[in-house]
Amino acid sequence: MEQLKKITIEDVIEKARSYMPDLDETLIRSAYEFAAKAHEGKERYKDFPYINHPVQTAYLMLDLRPDMSAILACLLHDVPLHMEDSYKIIRAQFGEEVYMLMKAASKLGMVKVRNYENQVELFRKLFLAMAKDLRVVFIRLADRLHNMLTLEYRDEDFKMNMAQETMDVYAPIASRLGIYQFKSKLEDLAFKNLDSEQYTYLSDEVKKYAEEIHESLGKATSDLEKFLKNQGFDAKVTGRVKHIYSIYNKLKRKNTNDLSVIYDVVALRVVLPDTDNDFSQLYSALGSIHSKWPPVPHRFKDYIAVPKSNGYMSLHTSVVGLIEN
Repeated sequence: MEQLKKITIEDVIEKARSYMPDLDETLIRSAYEFAAKAHEGKERYKDFPYINHPVQTAYLMLDLRPDMSAILACLLHDVPLHMEDSYKIIRAQFGEEVYMLMKAASKLGMVKVRNYENQVELFRKLFLAMAKDLRVVFIRLADRLHNMLTLEYRDEDFKMNMAQETMDVYAPIASRLGIYQFKSKLEDLAFKNLDSEQYTYLSDEVKKYAEEIHESLGKATSDLEKFLKNQGFDAKVTGRVKHIYSIYNKLKRKNTNDLSVIYDVVALRVVLPDTDNDFSQLYSALGSIHSKWPPVPHRFKDYIAVPKSNGYMSLHTSVVGLIEN
């Protein structure tokens, strides 16, 4: 699980520059200074200056590679809480696009689920309808992720309410939009607060398993990439242990706590170069993999022929013998 660390505006600039070489650093610093002045003297919680929240949120959002306007809006999104006439000033100083994004993100943050039985799906639809620009969703998801990373500083009722809302609304929205790196983190953090005993048990078990399988996973990743390259595929392979809430659901379906009964505690991801919607090489690569490592029956999923509702497209399979336990 991601740990909270001290982030400065310089860290935000450096991370943004990694994918945006022509970054306007002066404009980012200007937004930061504006927000810092608005939040001056305010604390998010004890000994945590409020300005740290938008900075941390912007840093988390950069994993989604947002544009300059989204970064500025993220740094400014809580300014209306502590400054009068802020919308008018931001519009004049940072432009119409930043103003619209910041305003939409602020308004969206005010919407809360009141009646869980009847309103969860309605709230998800309302959230997506209000956030017609995906950048607004990026800001809100990053904001929620930072809130979840700092729940330990909140009272018990606040923790449980935010964790439940995160599990029921924010994680599913991230999943629906294919933002899986946020979905996984949000689910694990919500699970940690909603069922701390089960989370701690599984976290320890997964950590032990990850340590035991570390070398095997690294070897499998290397072997698969080498094999595919020898077969003529310019493939990049990465490996990971799946996140805790995902593993919890798999164990729950099997009514067990034994990780050894699950086929896919670990996952290898194969990425091939884009070929203008010609997916034939993906099927060819899959065929090559199955020729060397037998597939597990009934474990193949074709999200290319039938994409997920969010547009996600890939091939999923489970094979025998690639990773040595």
